[in-house]
Amino acid sequence: MPDMSFSIPAALKAWAEKRVANGEYASVSEFIATLIEQDQVRAQKIAAMQQLVTEGIESGVSPYSIDEIMEQARQRARDNGLLP
Repeated sequence: MPDMSFSIPAALKAWAEKRVANGEYASVSEFIATLIEQDQVRAQKIAAMQQLVTEGIESGVSPYSIDEIMEQARQRARDNGLLP
């Protein structure tokens, strides 16, 4: 795995080391990698939601009621893994 070096404030370093000491992560590197992976997932979800919003705006006026629209939106979000 490629190495990466960076500097962080002492408080953040201590926090990461505490998470490792508590057994939540095997190493600080694993903790940081997990945070980056979570950020990637978050960014993908935001992009998917933005795409749905854009599609909604571009679709124009709907013949459906607000309740029907909201249920369709919830279903699409579930289908895209954005809601449980």
